[in-house]
Amino acid sequence: MEQIYGDSRKRELIRSWLRGTRSKNVLIRQLDFDCDPLVVEFFPEVYRIEVVEGEASVPASLEVRGTHLAIICYSSDFLGCIGAWLRREIQIKSPWSRLRDCYYVARLLLA
Repeated sequence: MEQIYGDSRKRELIRSWLRGTRSKNVLIRQLDFDCDPLVVEFFPEVYRIEVVEGEASVPASLEVRGTHLAIICYSSDFLGCIGAWLRREIQIKSPWSRLRDCYYVARLLLA
């Protein structure tokens, strides 16, 4: 996240994504073992990362589910991410209803 916010082009991309809203949340859940979900909240100039304890409901702009390996190793590489998505190691909840959010998250996180 420090690299994303340290890059002026990516910060401009965040501002474009947030246009008309205060912030956007991305909820990340792991599929292969039980753990609390992670929420990354994007603001124009800063971000916040928080672990949500239990099954608390968090309104998210986008929910990403993935295996530990896919989230750690494949999520920052375009071809690796596509391969993990095709193998269903990375899943996006309701991607078609949130296509704009999917586009911006991919542009921000994939190198």
